[in-house]
Amino acid sequence: MKKFFTRVYEIIKNNFWQKMLALLFAFIIWSYILVESNPTRRCEVNNLSLNVIGSAELESKHLMITDGLDDLIDIDVVIEAEQSEHKYINNSNVTATIDLTTVKSVGENTVNVNIDTKYGLVKSVSPSTITLTAEEIVDKEVPVTYEYKGSAPDGYYVAPPAFSSNTVRIIGAQSVVDRITEARCDISIVGLKESITKSYSASFLNYSGNKIDYGNLIIGGAPSVAASIKVMRCKRVPIDDNISGAVFINLPDNHVVTGLKIDPYDILIAGSEELLDTIDVLSLEEINVKNAEGVIRTNALVKELDGVVFVEPRTVQITVNTEERKITKTFRDVKINLRSANEDCSIDPHYTDVVITGPYSVLNRMMNSDIYLFADVAGYSSGTYSINIQVQNIEGIDPSNIKLDKTSVEVVIP
Repeated sequence: MKKFFTRVYEIIKNNFWQKMLALLFAFIIWSYILVESNPTRRCEVNNLSLNVIGSAELESKHLMITDGLDDLIDIDVVIEAEQSEHKYINNSNVTATIDLTTVKSVGENTVNVNIDTKYGLVKSVSPSTITLTAEEIVDKEVPVTYEYKGSAPDGYYVAPPAFSSNTVRIIGAQSVVDRITEARCDISIVGLKESITKSYSASFLNYSGNKIDYGNLIIGGAPSVAASIKVMRCKRVPIDDNISGAVFINLPDNHVVTGLKIDPYDILIAGSEELLDTIDVLSLEEINVKNAEGVIRTNALVKELDGVVFVEPRTVQITVNTEERKITKTFRDVKINLRSANEDCSIDPHYTDVVITGPYSVLNRMMNSDIYLFADVAGYSSGTYSINIQVQNIEGIDPSNIKLDKTSVEVVIP
């Protein structure tokens, strides 16, 4: 092996400059031949971006691409051109295009990748076709909703927004549009003390209230909606629980209300500061106490007031105490009876007037005969005595509400 390299060295060393000059002449001649003959060769252009045309025409067919464009790989092209043109062939003058006008129907569609080049001929394209999925374009109206973010400062109330439009029209791929149920505006009210009008971007929500990621499948994207937001001062005001100021309807005959309790006893209201300064108490609307006897629990409404917004519900729970109306009735000349006496005993007076206060239903049907007055002489011996008149219990009447014109009688026992 050593002899071989020694031999090669000897060959190169002998006539070295003559050999170098011959090599230079060979290179010049070869370059001249290339320039004069300009042979055809192949070159590659890689990572071409894909141009998409025909989108407007596709929309006119009520179709749009929903899959196949977002995940495209770069395009690689092999071009055959003359040697002198190779230096001009690059990404700036070679373009790859697909034409969406060739998409005809809903579902999968295969479109060709078209290459345009100023130099040479295209020998191969990778990929040469693209599979696209098309969907029908539909539209529908959905309601505009809102959600306040944060809270207003203490003492202020932010009313629900008044939108310039309560619905918005959405246009896009059917698979997305069908899932959208509302367009929600998220509105920050942190530190808000004055009324404003402003536009807010809406988010699309589904039936579950979750945001929908629609990408480019909604034409025009999510809309903006103008909203007027009114900010007012607020104040907590008690509800009048005075019976005399309340109106009770359908109260049973001869019954009266004796007590009223309200829960909650106050309500948060909002309005202008000047108006709130004039309101110290709220009143209830008519209270229906149909068939109410004793204690009942029911609902009642607080009366509305012009210019006032009820921040809390107007419906309150009330407890109403009722009882039968009391009347006072005088019974003339009610007989006084002797108890435990013999026939020879005498009594004076024999009659007295009785005044009774009690429920209407009891006194209205009561007569003298229903009242039993007596003087009990049991245990008394012969003589003359002043004995207190007693009243036998009357059902439904409190004994303390019975008054006698005469409270005692003179009894003579022989």
